[in-house]
Amino acid sequence: MFYYYVTIKKFISNPNDDKVLISPSIYEGLDCADDLSKFCIITKVPYGNLGDPFIKARMEIDPLWYQMNTLILLVQLSGRSIRSATDTAATYVLDTNFDYLLKRNLNFVPKWWAESIIR
Repeated sequence: MFYYYVTIKKFISNPNDDKVLISPSIYEGLDCADDLSKFCIITKVPYGNLGDPFIKARMEIDPLWYQMNTLILLVQLSGRSIRSATDTAATYVLDTNFDYLLKRNLNFVPKWWAESIIR
């Protein structure tokens, strides 16, 4: 975990405009306000790991919880680059499961977030 924070600190403090931070799971703890981030690429919809007994049990009890948890993480991920009303950045979701997830659960995401999606 320490390495994670050191990497983020180096990224934020580096004055070079031509930098890219790549991570499979930065959905919290990173504030890319203003011009620190121009884009975000989400390569995989962040479904919970069904190999985790807690996540699997929760999903079996309430499948909607599993979908909602995934949607919350997606909104958080996209929010790493947009930190204020004046921030601008593009978020690209490369996973085809994104369309499937949205078709089934679009009414559960914030309206402003749903309206920002371009397909």
